[in-house]
Amino acid sequence: MNVIKWVGFALLAAALAVLPFTIWISGRLGIVSATAGVVGIVLLTIGLAGKRDEPGSSSDGHET
Repeated sequence: MNVIKWVGFALLAAALAVLPFTIWISGRLGIVSATAGVVGIVLLTIGLAGKRDEPGSSSDGHET
């Protein structure tokens, strides 16, 4: 799940960095960038949800 979380974070960060420029250059590139951001959010959510479901992990970050 750690890889999924970091891939999602990377997609989201890249999409946020280039979205204003891609919208300015071309509408289609803006849609591609926005879609990459949405996929990044989904992957990040999956990665973080998997971390919460692991046994022995708590919401405050301390092992039990």
